[in-house]
Amino acid sequence: RAAVTLAIENPGTLFITIGGGFGGWDDHNNGVDHYPERMRQLFDVLRVAMMHIKYSHQSAMTITGKMRDTDNIIINVWGEFGRKCNLNNSQGWDHGNNQCFYTLGGARPGLRTSNGNDALGKVVGTTERTGDSGTNNQLLMPTANSYRFEPMSIAANIFKHFGVQYPATVSQDTPDPLTATLDPENPSRYLDPGSPPIDETQAGV
Repeated sequence: RAAVTLAIENPGTLFITIGGGFGGWDDHNNGVDHYPERMRQLFDVLRVAMMHIKYSHQSAMTITGKMRDTDNIIINVWGEFGRKCNLNNSQGWDHGNNQCFYTLGGARPGLRTSNGNDALGKVVGTTERTGDSGTNNQLLMPTANSYRFEPMSIAANIFKHFGVQYPATVSQDTPDPLTATLDPENPSRYLDPGSPPIDETQAGV
């Protein structure tokens, strides 16, 4: 509630980070009992947050009385690591690579693709299970023909929708303006030229 209110009432605040207050998710045991209710609570909160944003659109801000557009507010939700996809002997999930990322909001037309589809919030990629059958040591890996992208492309994609200009091809000569990493020992070169935004025109994206 505090984060959404701040985003609405103070448009000059461009980024708000909430973390550290969502303890109790490290479900190495009894995850089956705890996880469903935690997810219901999480999505109840997100639903209320989106309703707050929706019905505050073009309403007067409490502090200044000026009108505020809220259809450019985006909420991103993710964890700091993933989980294996099979229960361990304690009915929980051990640390793994399987993680979800949720993007909500961004309803203004500029956050849609050229053909009118929603640009954010897609389910991307197909996976297959790998590991020893009958054990908890099972992970989800991209299939050979799965659409994929670098994690920082998610950040690049969001920045792009808010007006950041990107080169057509990311390289040492044309680095990404926000996700590139300079080489500290060679300032004229990049350890990583960065990640381009996701190509949202690809089939299934």
